[in-house]
Amino acid sequence: SALFGLILVLAFGDVWLYFALKFGMGKTVSLFHIILVGAVVFLPGALLKAFLAAFVGRSIQRRFNT
Repeated sequence: SALFGLILVLAFGDVWLYFALKFGMGKTVSLFHIILVGAVVFLPGALLKAFLAAFVGRSIQRRFNT
């Protein structure tokens, strides 16, 4: 579920970035650049946080179940 949330947040961020650049600043940007600037740069850190959260959550769950 963390990965789904990550994809959802990045997708909405990319849409916002597109509209901000196109209508707010009057710039024409390709879909490739929107995804590169709006999502790809954040993926390593976001994936690391998601996996760490899953690991910590599982560790906490094990302690309370024993």
